[in-house]
Formats: sequence, structure tokens, C-alpha cells
Amino acid sequence: MTNDVASGHRLAAEYAGSRGLFDEFSRALSELLGHIAREEHLAIQSVSHRAKDVPSLSQKVLRPGAHYETLEDVTDLAGVRIITYFADDVDRMAELVHREFDIDRKNSVDKRVVEDPERFGYASLHFVLRLSTARSELREYRRFANLKAELQIRSLLQHTWAEIEHDLGYKSKNAVPITIRRRFVRLAGLLELADTEFCSIRGDLDTYARDVKLQISEGEAAAALDQVSMQVFVNTDSIVHEIDRTIAQHFEDGLGEPDAEAFGRYVENLAFFDIRDLGTLSKTLYSHRDLIGRFAAVWLGPSKEPDGVMRGICLFYLGYVLAAELGTLEQVNRYLEQRNIGPGHRLAERVLSTYAACSSGRAK
Repeated sequence: MTNDVASGHRLAAEYAGSRGLFDEFSRALSELLGHIAREEHLAIQSVSHRAKDVPSLSQKVLRPGAHYETLEDVTDLAGVRIITYFADDVDRMAELVHREFDIDRKNSVDKRVVEDPERFGYASLHFVLRLSTARSELREYRRFANLKAELQIRSLLQHTWAEIEHDLGYKSKNAVPITIRRRFVRLAGLLELADTEFCSIRGDLDTYARDVKLQISEGEAAAALDQVSMQVFVNTDSIVHEIDRTIAQHFEDGLGEPDAEAFGRYVENLAFFDIRDLGTLSKTLYSHRDLIGRFAAVWLGPSKEPDGVMRGICLFYLGYVLAAELGTLEQVNRYLEQRNIGPGHRLAERVLSTYAACSSGRAK
């Protein structure tokens, strides 16, 4: 048995006894990276981790030409993969990694760099890293001092390509039948273009949100209602805040943060009444502000609800009030069914009776 083979078997046996530590390290590292991303408000699609299994390590160290003296020479015993939604967030995450960890620059590589214009496939950013000295002195990380891990960072579309490429079993352009090769290259280009376009769209949406906020602050009312302008309106309009606070008194947990989809639902609800711009919405909300508060008080009753409500809830009750103003059970029911709020006449009857009670002054 050659020295390299003997060394390989020795390392495999050593790793089999310490694999649990590397598994704990990869898990702790993934949790730490996820926490760092959240602290920086960086949206991550997923963070996964793994410790290399013993057969894979044996295959690696016993491969012809391989030469490893110690387990420290093997840089991917612990591994973490971060999938971002956007390609430019790969670079944002990379900046955080550089700031928070000690990087083994010799063994780290940016596989996204295109050295060959005909490069086949989609690549990712690979780091080999250790915990920083300061962090590895903390009690919860002390046992991981000097351990290395491989970190892969790629966008969701990069990951999609890599997974499909792996499943098809073709790792290089020369391995693909020439009749299929051009289609692979075209598809890789389309995914790269899609990644770029998604980043551009996100940037344009951010710019649009700033423009809408400026329009609102300057008293302009021409902005069309959409998910972005609705979110800005809910976050900045004083009448929304006033009515929301009134309604929130009926809930123990008060007001919470709405998800992005809620703003889209408000837009669709109001489109039923042909409210399609901020000016019309603002006037309608102002003229109905007292009625919305009374409607919610009758609807919710005297006892407090245990769960809180989202900011912008006044727009939901505005929909009820405007539906009731249509005057007939059939019209109210049409609104409720079209907006998937609730089926059947019973809910429509309750909307009309609540409206009648608060309109006639019977609401306390």
C-alpha cells in the first residue's frame, strides 16, 4: 500500500470518528448565516447544510493523484449552501461573509466569472471559510475553532440550472451531444438574462415606490392604485392610521405588519367599486372615516378579539361599507363572492344589517 493510500484510509477513519462535530458545525454555521442575513434585511430563499459522508470522503482522499496529509487539508467536510432570490443578492451576501468570517482566499473561487465566452452552464460563488477569531472564542462556537467549511452562494435561477444540469448528468459542454449543445447554451443564456431582468425589475419597483411617496408628500393624487402605491399609501396616510387605530382597539394584539399580498388584495377589492387611483381612494376614505369606525365597532362587538389586525385593515372594512351602500343583498353578495371573501347570503345579510345599525345611530 502506497503512503498516499495509507494516508487516505487513515483520514477516512479519523473523519468517521469526528463527522458528528462537522455536522454540528455545518448546522451552527447555517443558522448563523441565516441570522446575519435577516439582521441585514437580506431575503434568502433557503439555507441548507451538510457534513460530507464518510464514503464520499474516502473516494475523495483515495482518488488517484490526491494528496491530503490531515483533515484540515480537506476544505469541504462541512458545507452550507445559500440560495438568494436575486443574482445581485449573491454579492450582498458575499460582502457579509467577508465581513463576518475569515476567508481562505486560496481555496475560494467565484465560478460566475466568465473566462470562456462559450462557458457551459451556470456557476456559483464558493467560499472556504472559518469562524473569525472573536466569534470562535464565544462559548457556543469554541469547539468549532479552526474548522473549515465550504459555502456556496447562488441565485434561485442559478440553483435551478445546477440541479437540472446535475440530474441530466452533463458537467461540461464537450460531454453534451453536439446536436443538443446549442440548446443548452441558449437556455443558460436565457436564465442569465432572466436573473438580470429580475434584478432590474426590483430596482425599477424601488424607484417607482420612491416616486409615489414623493407624489403623496407633495399632495399629488394622480398615481394609479397598484400593490406598490397601496403599500406607500397605507404606510404614510394619516387617515389610514387614524381609522386603523380606532379599529385596533377591538383587538388585544393591536396592529401588525401586513404581508405584501395584502396590499394587492386591497387594490382588487377597491377596483370592484371603480376606485383606481390614490386621489379617489383618499377622498372616499376621508368621507367614510367615521362610518368605517362605527361599522367595525358593531361588526366586532363589545368583547376584544384575541389576535391583532394588520395595518390597512380600514380598507377591508371600507369594502364592506361600500358594498352595503350598493343597497341590495344581491349586490353585496356579488362583491363578497367575486372577491372570495365569503359565500352565501348570510354574510351579505350581516354586512347590510351592520351597516343599517351604524348608519342609524344605534352604534355606541
